Order: sequence, then structure tokens, then C-alpha cells
Amino acid sequence: MPRIQQKNRSNNMVADIYNTTEKMSTYLLAFIICDFQKKSKITEHGIEYGAWARLEYIDQVDLALDIGTKVITNYENYFDIRFPLPKQDMIAIPDFAAGAMENWGLITYRETAMLFEEGVAAEKNKQRVATVIAHELAHQRIFKFHLKYPGTNKAVKM
Repeated sequence: MPRIQQKNRSNNMVADIYNTTEKMSTYLLAFIICDFQKKSKITEHGIEYGAWARLEYIDQVDLALDIGTKVITNYENYFDIRFPLPKQDMIAIPDFAAGAMENWGLITYRETAMLFEEGVAAEKNKQRVATVIAHELAHQRIFKFHLKYPGTNKAVKM
């Protein structure tokens, strides 16, 4: 969720206060404290979509940003259900044990599953980045559908 307030603390520390999240399973909660850089885009329906990476890899998030914003918009249009959060972030984590995880509002990826350097990486890597991003956003779509229609499996039948 977006930060709504920042309070200064002692020793050059700050406390950030965020909006309340929607109802979610606890396994979807993620916090990351890092010194990464961010690039972002806005989807067709006004969702801020951010990509985080280490400074030396921040220029390799552009494909992930393009794919992510398009996938969110396509899922919104296809399922006729708006994305429920005002922002969605993704982060490329070095040495991340899982390939990716669809944490609510902060999807975590292994660097090799999110970053792509045009002219250096193979085309099959581009396809892998697109597939993994679409897969993780689909998990969120199904989760949201089950919140709207509890006790059903309609999302799986679509």
C-alpha cells in the first residue's frame, strides 16, 4: 500500500506509515528492506507498477515493467475485475530460493526471472520473464476472485 505518512525519529531514522491493506492470506505478506533503485509506470487504469533492482541492474527492469503493466490491464479487461490495489511492485532479489512469489502488492522474483538485458540475454530469457510475470499476476487474479466469490472455484473454471 502507498505510504501515507513519514515520521522523523532519533538517529536519522524515520517511521513510515502505510494505508491498511485489503483482506489477504498471511502467506502473501512481504516486507523488504534494501538499498535498491526503482522505476515505475502507470497502467491503463491508473495503477502504479514499480520495479525494484540493485543499482547495477536497474536498467534491466524495462521489459518487466512493460509486461507487468500490460498483463494487469489485460487481466482487468478479460475478467472485468479491477486490480484492487493502488500500486503493485516487483523486486529482483539476488540468490532468491524460489523462482517468484505473488506477495500481495510486492511480487518477489529471482533476478534471472525478472531482469532482461536487450542485446545480451537470449530471446528465450525474454519469454521466460514474460511467462513468470504473467503467472504471478494470474495467482493474484485468482486470489482476488476467491475473495469476491468465497467458497467457489469459478476462477479455475474460466
